[in-house]
Amino acid sequence: MRELRPYQKEAVAAVQAAVLGGDQRLLYVMATGLGKTEVFVELAKCLPGDGPALVLAHREELIGQAAHRLKEANPDLSIGIERAEHRADLDCAVVVGSVQTLGKANSTRLSSLAGRLRLIVVDEAHHAPAPSYLNVFRRFGCFDEDGPVLVGCTATPKRLDRLNLQAIFQRQVYDYPIRRGIDDGWLADIRGYRVEGKADLSEVKTSAGDFNQAELAAAVDIESRTEAVIDRWMDVAWNRPTVVFCAGIDHAQHVAEAWSEAGIRTEWVASRGMTLEERGDIIAAWKAGDIQVITNVEVLTEGFDFPGIACVAMLRPTKSWSLYLQMVGRGTRGGWRCPIAGKQDLVVLDCVDNSARHSLASVPAILDLPPDLDLEGESVTQAARALDELGEKLAGLKNIKPRTLNDVRLMLKEVDLFASVERPPEIAAATHFAWLGMPWGYFLGCGSERSDTSEKRGPAREARLTQDLLGEYHLELRVGGMVIAERPAMGTDLAAALEDARYEIEGRWPGVGALASSEARWRQHPPSEGQLRMLKKLGVNGDLLGAIQTKGHASDLITARMQSRSAG
Repeated sequence: MRELRPYQKEAVAAVQAAVLGGDQRLLYVMATGLGKTEVFVELAKCLPGDGPALVLAHREELIGQAAHRLKEANPDLSIGIERAEHRADLDCAVVVGSVQTLGKANSTRLSSLAGRLRLIVVDEAHHAPAPSYLNVFRRFGCFDEDGPVLVGCTATPKRLDRLNLQAIFQRQVYDYPIRRGIDDGWLADIRGYRVEGKADLSEVKTSAGDFNQAELAAAVDIESRTEAVIDRWMDVAWNRPTVVFCAGIDHAQHVAEAWSEAGIRTEWVASRGMTLEERGDIIAAWKAGDIQVITNVEVLTEGFDFPGIACVAMLRPTKSWSLYLQMVGRGTRGGWRCPIAGKQDLVVLDCVDNSARHSLASVPAILDLPPDLDLEGESVTQAARALDELGEKLAGLKNIKPRTLNDVRLMLKEVDLFASVERPPEIAAATHFAWLGMPWGYFLGCGSERSDTSEKRGPAREARLTQDLLGEYHLELRVGGMVIAERPAMGTDLAAALEDARYEIEGRWPGVGALASSEARWRQHPPSEGQLRMLKKLGVNGDLLGAIQTKGHASDLITARMQSRSAG
């Protein structure tokens, strides 16, 4: 059995602790390529109880992959598959089931397991609000007090519909995002290139939150658009195993023909229009290196695991962050901790079209960089680090719309992104405390601890209010950067969380309320010489220094600059 990675052990421990604490429906988040499956394999083995476990998946490839991983990790474990004509032995320790089969209205499949299951695991849990999944959850008592533990795993970050997920899962217990995965060496870094596609998407209708697929396929199946992507691929990725995402079957076929005409061994696969065996043979030939480029529609997305992918070409525009991250994630496996021969990083070719009416997913925005930023082949994490070092504030950059990283560097010499620090309107309406909005949540300075002589300032006191994937607010109180108190799971209502935070802060530090108020007298005083020196040291230009009229404004600017530098 393979050894779990450190973060996978952390995820398992987080789920175990939550179950021991009485929670029943839990969610953990890991970026694509980090091994969510390994975690639920371990959970199926180690969570307490005598009954069997059920693993739910929604694609044939995911079902087979999950069953294989379970057997690989636990050779003596009895594992069954419940899908279409396949029937699991009801005495199995683990059943891997198709949600399409089990989630049909009035289905009686596996009915004898009702009341016996100790654990249900949902792979790709961002699909969990779908009616088919809800049918399964209700049939097996997941919402009953004595029902099985329900654990969901997903790679999709904060852009999920939190409210839909919150109706199913009680708590998000773990998060390991893509940037940490890259920085820690478990995922390959991403180098992005924009290709001007020139398709007109302005009239393509939206269906279920993304483009209508038939209209999209017709709009993007343009010969010159495909040729532009192939030309860029020839420049930057000609020797890389490549997967191309297309909008429809005809589109995938036409793109494969164009690549083949350029002299590159290319085939296409799709979820329809070919048998499972035909599709499997083509994918096997691609993995073996007999084919270099494979175009696809609705196949090589969720759950497809081939670490050799070194280039992803996005010829299928999408507004869905879930889908986009799944597609990019096919190629992020293989960081420096788990090297793959010949793979140093992942090249992503983003085909960008006329989309004035639509907000499209893109490589830079994976790390919350401006979505229209052209990385010009630079690594997305290097770009993020450069922006961190320059002390930029992401919201400000979105307003000035730089086109390249060099534009950002030039603009930051001319524009001070901290010229205005305003109280977020949702804060001003809910509390008199002077909370500041940060990329990661809200920050409140609470003065300093005093030394024994009461003459020198001690370490700074601060409060942080953050929100997890399910919308739950969490409070941390810190002194000198060290967490001294925490209040998790404060609910999803911001006003109520702010009131609870005020109670905790004033209880921990009596008298701080007057100091931390947005109407405190000290905030109206002129800025001190010390504040102005600090702002100058932090790079605030002379013109801006002259415009700072109050100590409160100066304090907010210093806080914003310092916190954005350390947000990482």
